[in-house]
Amino acid sequence: MQAQIGVNKTQLITSSQPKGGALPLGIKNFLSIYSGSKKSSSFKYENTGVKWATPTDIHEIIKLHETVYEGNYPYHEMLDSNYLTNFTSDINNGVAGLYSSIEHNKVGGCGIMMVDSESRSGYMRGLMIDPKYLGVIDAKKGALETVRFGYEKYAEQVDRWYTETRTAHNKAQFLMECIGCRPCAIFPNKDIFFGGDERECDILDVSYFDETLYIKRNQKPELLWEFESLYNLIADRYLLPSCRFDEPYIKFDFDFMNEAQNISENISVTKKGKEFNVDHYELKTEKGSSMTFITTKTIDCAEKTEIIAKSPEELAGLLIKFEEVMEENNIEYFEYYLPATNTVFQKIFMEFNFSVYGYVPAWSKNDNGSLDDCIIVGKYKKDIEFEKINLTKHGKELLDIVKIFLY
Repeated sequence: MQAQIGVNKTQLITSSQPKGGALPLGIKNFLSIYSGSKKSSSFKYENTGVKWATPTDIHEIIKLHETVYEGNYPYHEMLDSNYLTNFTSDINNGVAGLYSSIEHNKVGGCGIMMVDSESRSGYMRGLMIDPKYLGVIDAKKGALETVRFGYEKYAEQVDRWYTETRTAHNKAQFLMECIGCRPCAIFPNKDIFFGGDERECDILDVSYFDETLYIKRNQKPELLWEFESLYNLIADRYLLPSCRFDEPYIKFDFDFMNEAQNISENISVTKKGKEFNVDHYELKTEKGSSMTFITTKTIDCAEKTEIIAKSPEELAGLLIKFEEVMEENNIEYFEYYLPATNTVFQKIFMEFNFSVYGYVPAWSKNDNGSLDDCIIVGKYKKDIEFEKINLTKHGKELLDIVKIFLY
């Protein structure tokens, strides 16, 4: 674990603001300025009641997902009663806030915070309001109270919270920024929410505890020079120190590419179907390097990627094989969180024309127990319709920088 760096970042995060707007700097700052209810059960605002879901309420969560997304919600676990029963049975899994109209005494919205104790991360999802209750239920107040409760409840289990926010409109993005999140990446055409083939971009928003960024984080990432502007933007938002930049020497000559091609031709590929319309892939070289990921078939999206590469040539071979797998299986979108520790590997991804979606601090646990920053790289097939993307000021600043990396 890294020692705390010289400047007192804990003090900084409560007294300074990043360029571009006076918004909470992380979780601690959000909790210090938010004056919500301190109750842990149900409570009421002027027109909105909020309570934490139990197994007896899961039908309300399912009904909301079916209603709001017109029967086309792509992530089937949120429509599965067994999955939601297990989630709501133990509050250590996270919390689902149900928002109701006091006047009508009906649940009309929800917000969900899910905890992954193994990775010490929290995922915020499912913030939605039934169209019948728009303007009736105060979604902002309900969401803020759910987040406050989740931040405090899981402070010992979670290092960071993240969410993938829709870009069809920017209201939810503003709300995420109000709870201490910052936009870190653009996911090009990752999702399909209402059936058909119209794909939509997402924004990755992340909030951190002070200790995660300033004590647990590996303070010495190494990046290619071409990522300087991207790093500086994220560093400004999270008050991070400077970074080491490098241009590694690696020749992508005939011998290198020939060896990579030979490796790729001998890679085994296994594909196993899992529950909730998910497939698990594993690519493995003869020397034991590997690449695993899952795909959600409803949106042909590949994520949760893990790569173990024993040499630059082995990594190149895996990437060659992956592109074949992506084409053969009609995968429309792919993402990988590449630790910001090896500029040679970064160079290989760039040589193979992988897009860069963004940058997240303190994301991937390394062998020393600290958290490495990650560059988010990937592939996508459908061209981005930029005129359909609605972003906040912070989101637009990010998009302006990553545009040159979107191929």
